[in-house]
Amino acid sequence: MKKILVLVMLILASVYLVATVENEIADLTVSCTPDPFEETTTITVNIPEDSKTEILILDKNDVVVKSLAKRQLASGAYTFTWDGTGLDGQREKAGDYFISVKTNFTYVKVKVILK
Repeated sequence: MKKILVLVMLILASVYLVATVENEIADLTVSCTPDPFEETTTITVNIPEDSKTEILILDKNDVVVKSLAKRQLASGAYTFTWDGTGLDGQREKAGDYFISVKTNFTYVKVKVILK
């Protein structure tokens, strides 16, 4: 009976370990809501590993419109808000913009529309 109980405990422990590993963030992901937006958009960034991270808003010519972050981030999910303003604090023109996220390991660029 003790052997069966120990075996069941080992199986449960291994299932827990597998589930924990599978829930880790595997890839750098970026999303924003709402999109398109008029006033603000919330940008969610999932960082898979601790990394120096730079998050920029770019125009259609890849010119930096706004910097949202440039610092070391631990792995995990982060949210940032862009209010449609540029580096000078003025409202940007309506159109297509890009959220650029660079880490030590990868780069992702996602389109967002400002109305």
